[in-house]
Amino acid sequence: LYALTKLVSELDPKFFIPYYFAGVVFPWESDLLYESIGLDKRGMIYIPQDWRLPFLVGFNLYYFAGKKKEAAYYMERASHMKGSPRYLPKLVARLFYEAGNTKAAIYFLDEMINSTEDHEIKRQLKLRRDALLAVMRIEKAVEIFRRTYGRYPDYLDELVMMGILKRIPQDPYGGIFYWDREEKRVKSTSRFLIGKTMEERTNYESNNRKIAG
Repeated sequence: LYALTKLVSELDPKFFIPYYFAGVVFPWESDLLYESIGLDKRGMIYIPQDWRLPFLVGFNLYYFAGKKKEAAYYMERASHMKGSPRYLPKLVARLFYEAGNTKAAIYFLDEMINSTEDHEIKRQLKLRRDALLAVMRIEKAVEIFRRTYGRYPDYLDELVMMGILKRIPQDPYGGIFYWDREEKRVKSTSRFLIGKTMEERTNYESNNRKIAG
């Protein structure tokens, strides 16, 4: 089936269906992940205006291969193309953040904020950017702590106790920032989504006090 799909794309390189079929079927139903990604990359050459092809490449790299940074690159390309969904810029920013490149996520969001005329999209992008600016501030403090004490903090309150930060920045989504000791990353209980409950935040504060104790 893959050979036939590839043959159809070679007979008519500008025919969208075989590229789309390869991107949505083969990664799930076979071990032909990179073959399907290669086919969709080829499709990007012959159909450069269709956002779905770089989106499929980015999704499959992220979901199946775990390559977040490379996935973000293709998702970013898709987000700049006509007809791409409104949620895509926020998804790209999340991928950059999860790939450990908070600064790239902020630069990308700034670019999208400046280029969009839709007030609601602009508002949502600014919210995400403000959250990541807070993350980057904490990340810099964590790095100072690591260089000074030769280890990562067990919890973010140590940054305040040692005078590196006056206070832990607020998460504009209403969550609480915390240090994931296993992944060595700054995260938030909000997961950068609107609607975390007060009960969830209270439970986190209680658990964090136990850790601190």
